[in-house]
Amino acid sequence: LTSAAATLASSTLYTGSYEYNSIGNLLNKTEATTTVGGANSHSISFDTTSHQYAYAATSSSLAIIGNFTLEAWVKFASLPATNKAYTIVAKWGAPTGTGSSARNAFALWMENSAGNYDLYFATNNGTTQQGGSVNWTPTANTWYHVAVAYSTAGTSTIFINGAIQGTLSGLSTSINNANVPTYVGQYGEGISANNGDNYMNGLVDEVRIYIATRTQSAIQSDYDKELNGNESNLKAYWKFNN
Repeated sequence: LTSAAATLASSTLYTGSYEYNSIGNLLNKTEATTTVGGANSHSISFDTTSHQYAYAATSSSLAIIGNFTLEAWVKFASLPATNKAYTIVAKWGAPTGTGSSARNAFALWMENSAGNYDLYFATNNGTTQQGGSVNWTPTANTWYHVAVAYSTAGTSTIFINGAIQGTLSGLSTSINNANVPTYVGQYGEGISANNGDNYMNGLVDEVRIYIATRTQSAIQSDYDKELNGNESNLKAYWKFNN
């Protein structure tokens, strides 16, 4: 698993369902690979109509219960239709309103809410979902680095390419240690299969989870660089090169 999202090279794009462990090793996959010219050396490709996603199985190494920062490179093939969403990363196992908050922890997606595009970040403390959004209208087929830095003060800052896009407050002051996988490209545990409106459509690369609320300067220092994998507070790192 090597290469960052900004490197110019031919891309090996992966489709289907993929299972990774917390240190980025591929455990299981389905379907074939296709090599094409692209804007990054390697990434994982999702087609929303084919219900494709990747996930890391539940493990103690992915227990996120306090401050954390989630980062990823994304390239949307299109923008979602009205009242649809493209999930980027989610540790979320049950739909809102089902009484199953114990299955939910956090989720980040880009959505079209009644014609307005935004990035939505959801948190759950095991009993209640609390989230919010910041306005963002990306351009299709363009790479963006997205990051959300969450604090147990119940706040978070959302960054696009290292710049502050907006801040959120009123979030959960703790994160539920939900016993569910961490998903890339879908909302979690059959929710997207039921709704058909939450699967990612495009490319995702360089997914990182830190167990710290990273500052803007820290994000700017390495968002466009490949990591060694042993950086301070780095809890999970998926390069999607293998």
